[in-house]
Amino acid sequence: MPDLPCLDAHDHLDPSRTSTELAEAEAVLSKILSLDKTDKVVHREEPRVAWGVDCHPRKLPVLKAFDPDRFTELAGKSAIIGAMFVTSLVNTANGMGIPAHTAELKTSREARSLSPSAYGVFGVVHNGRLLSYRPMGGNTLREMLEKSNG
Repeated sequence: MPDLPCLDAHDHLDPSRTSTELAEAEAVLSKILSLDKTDKVVHREEPRVAWGVDCHPRKLPVLKAFDPDRFTELAGKSAIIGAMFVTSLVNTANGMGIPAHTAELKTSREARSLSPSAYGVFGVVHNGRLLSYRPMGGNTLREMLEKSNG
């Protein structure tokens, strides 16, 4: 087996850390816990750090500032995506009378064999049809469902 770097999937890497400070990192997946801070790091290109977007569910100022459309925009620029937006999607579907559930795929084997999308990261399925493999906000989901039912 090849000698692989240690992977740190730490959620709280401070986005103010400089590239020089991060040069010693073996490999890091860092989901930033606010949209404002994510906006400051998605353009960065450290060789062994993948920056991503998330929204901390226990930090009230972050929740109050959450904007699903902005989250979707940042998700399109991020290497990894946290799961906060999933709550918005489930609430939107349930609010439209559509029972919704989530499935967390925990292994690469599950992602390869069970994901509705070839990308294996995210998928929205309705009536057996893949609506999207990209993260989205509740409003975008509502529009898609109204079009598919209309």
